[in-house]
Amino acid sequence: MKAGITFLFIFSIVSLFAVVSSDFSSGLDNWVAEGDCTYLWSATGGNPSGYFKIEDDATGDINKAYAPSKFLGDWSAVTNGDYISADIYLSTALSDYIETGNYLFKISGPGGTAIAIQNPEPVPFSWINYFVNMDADSWSVVTGDWSSILEDVQSFSVTGEFIDGDEMDKIDNVFLSFSPVNTPVKIGTISDFEEATGYDGWSFTNTYWIEKEYSGGNSGNFVNIHGGAGFTVGVAPAKFTGSWELLNNNAAIMVDLKNISGNLDAQDPIYLFRISGSGGEAIYPVPNGFHISATQWTTFSAMIKESDWNIISGDWNSIIANVENVKLALDFYNTDSTIGMDNFRLDNSTPQALFVANKTQIMTGEEISFSDFSTNSPDSWFWDFGDNTTSILKNPNHLYQQPGVYSVSLTATNIFGSDTLSRVDYITVVSGVPDSLVISLSDNAVTLRWNKVSEADFYNVYSSDNFNDNFSLECTTQDTTWVTDINSVRKFYRVTSGK
Repeated sequence: MKAGITFLFIFSIVSLFAVVSSDFSSGLDNWVAEGDCTYLWSATGGNPSGYFKIEDDATGDINKAYAPSKFLGDWSAVTNGDYISADIYLSTALSDYIETGNYLFKISGPGGTAIAIQNPEPVPFSWINYFVNMDADSWSVVTGDWSSILEDVQSFSVTGEFIDGDEMDKIDNVFLSFSPVNTPVKIGTISDFEEATGYDGWSFTNTYWIEKEYSGGNSGNFVNIHGGAGFTVGVAPAKFTGSWELLNNNAAIMVDLKNISGNLDAQDPIYLFRISGSGGEAIYPVPNGFHISATQWTTFSAMIKESDWNIISGDWNSIIANVENVKLALDFYNTDSTIGMDNFRLDNSTPQALFVANKTQIMTGEEISFSDFSTNSPDSWFWDFGDNTTSILKNPNHLYQQPGVYSVSLTATNIFGSDTLSRVDYITVVSGVPDSLVISLSDNAVTLRWNKVSEADFYNVYSSDNFNDNFSLECTTQDTTWVTDINSVRKFYRVTSGK
């Protein structure tokens, strides 16, 4: 391997040739860190002046610092003489280094992943300059191939953990000796969390903990986010930032969420998605009827078109010209909650229609609810209930008037296309009106009796003061007799059965 380690005394020579850099002299420069750490900017103690500080107080996830979008893009013009450079300072008296699986630099994208300077062991309490040449022999290609990786680098990280135990690490003067060709954010950019470790550069605010799960996602891996005392937010990695002009009116933001554990006492955050930059800020509000299922993954999405967003400042065209921050709300309950997150993506796929009914065997006169679970952001729906009636609601309720077996279909549509799911003989409706209803009066009571309906699990008794008015539910019972106190008001009654 041609990767090198040089000490501080030659740092000034190496830095002269840097084209893209972060010297942290005035702030974090949009760098973030993932893992079980706390990260912040420190104005003094760097090499020189400010630096990126990573505090690690636990064993577990290996902490990584992720570069902003100016480091990303097309790297295919690099030569073997180009290099990456960074200054590292390990502040700990411990020497129990992570022995295997660690590395200093990682680049990845649709073409694969490569790592360099494996199992680094920086000398404590000294600034050390690490660099690696941009030739294939200096890197280990984990997936894909070297040329394809360089064509679209969507992630560049520098490791900020070297010890199995508590430590504090400083990162400073991260340089590229070349200038990437920054490309617009592409349709298909995704965080599916399928890598063996890490969170793909995501950071999270106001959490008690986050945890990678290696099964049960939609599909494969996913991330558990346990909300903290404040409003919990996920901050997307740099590959989602930059120009969104190719996405405008051509794609949607999508994410799969699941309620792992959450109090049913919901709160309403001011947004579901938020994008911002030098051109202003826009939010996609939480849609009406928003609900995160506890039993299955649900896809939530927002079309990237001006009419669907609330402009908080600036104007739409200026915002999407340079999106610097992409955020996802992850706090929908007034008390502690854990939200599962998977497949955050920018996509233009046609919907995949999916629906369920809250019951599939009912009585006539009994209402049934249909719920849409179609993926890929449909914005219109067409239901055919099989009884010559239809609906364009997302989640309609329906009343079958006649006994029978009915097929149901849903066509889900967005601007990219449509998909239809048909469930044949999905709903069975049996006669739900008890016969031989007898009403008898006594001095102080009215008694209703009816014959048992063999398929029924319960009966609903309704009453009204006027036969032509709406009937109100009096009770639900499993008996075939119902008694109530009589009063001076004349009443009309009806009884239905249900399963």
